[in-house]
Amino acid sequence: MLEKIVLITAGGHVSSFHAAMLEMYETLEKMSPGRFELCGADGGLSGFHNGMFIPIKIEDIDENRAGSMIGSDREHLDLDRAKQVIKDHNIYSVVMMGGDNHLSEAAKGFEAGLPFTLGIKSFDL
Repeated sequence: MLEKIVLITAGGHVSSFHAAMLEMYETLEKMSPGRFELCGADGGLSGFHNGMFIPIKIEDIDENRAGSMIGSDREHLDLDRAKQVIKDHNIYSVVMMGGDNHLSEAAKGFEAGLPFTLGIKSFDL
């Protein structure tokens, strides 16, 4: 079973989401072929909490499209639920992409010892 790298998005029409997804996909294929499956949490943190993941394939990524092909929300991280989902779904890393809300939620997960990191911060005005 491949280890999952799960992307979670939040925010509006951020054009860099898909460019980042493409770069992550290509880097994983080049650096660790056959080790990881790149997935998106369907609908944001709510999808993550419910173990709902969408495989991200290169043919599905349009790096010029704004928004997020995996959907997004502004949920808050439930640490207990996150620990269980990470264990149940063989998750190696969770990459949060979004604005201030997801920046603080990624920090909360990281500070709790979970494999969370921040991928992209949107430009909040």
